[in-house]
Amino acid sequence: TTVARYVGANVRLLREAAGLTQEQLGEAADIDPKHLQGIELGRERHLNVKLKTVVDLANALGVTPARLLEPTPAPRRRMPGRPRSPRQGGAKG
Repeated sequence: TTVARYVGANVRLLREAAGLTQEQLGEAADIDPKHLQGIELGRERHLNVKLKTVVDLANALGVTPARLLEPTPAPRRRMPGRPRSPRQGGAKG
């Protein structure tokens, strides 16, 4: 659902802003890091996030549960394929 995707995007945003790894946040919220990864990525089987999980994550991140439910644009994901090549320097001409 859209709300579950908001939760995942907000958790990732706040976790990264706090300088925490998924393992560190998982330990603080008593959540398996693989489950946390699925929530953050919005994987199908992790879209039914329990209210207790939202509260535990919010407490571990030092925010209200409502903050995790706020609409947030999903982080951009790189498309699979070739890595970007470095831009070539030089004069135009």
